[in-house]
Amino acid sequence: PRRPNVAYADGVYLLTWLDLTTQSVRGVRASAADLTLLDAQPIVFGASPTSPWVQPPTASDGDGFAVAVLTSPGVPGVPYFHKLYRIGTTGPVMNPAGYQVNASGGGAPQLVWSGTHWVMAWSMGGRIEVRSIKGVGSTFAVTLPRCVGE
Repeated sequence: PRRPNVAYADGVYLLTWLDLTTQSVRGVRASAADLTLLDAQPIVFGASPTSPWVQPPTASDGDGFAVAVLTSPGVPGVPYFHKLYRIGTTGPVMNPAGYQVNASGGGAPQLVWSGTHWVMAWSMGGRIEVRSIKGVGSTFAVTLPRCVGE
């Protein structure tokens, strides 16, 4: 395991990491009271190869979690892109295929809950790309990109 991250929601921690053996992002939930693991097996966030250099940002909206993954379709020459996965404190991944946030390219993402929607940002080509991602459960809508930079 490499590049761990953790978030808290409603009495539960979600710990995520890069699994270099399987080239995937994995995670487990643990009770905040005593750190008892709540998942018998690690949760897999996406089956596509992930970037081995990027920590998977994990954030909470208070009721559940989101995990941002820089992933690849596994096709030579096709660039990495960003996906967002949602998981509740008690249930499975709400969108197992992930929600594709951008078409191609980009650096290490950052992720935060604004109180009404998710915001993801990353660097790309000398600028910063920002996406506002709104959704309930497994349904998402991405607003138009906002570019900041030179």
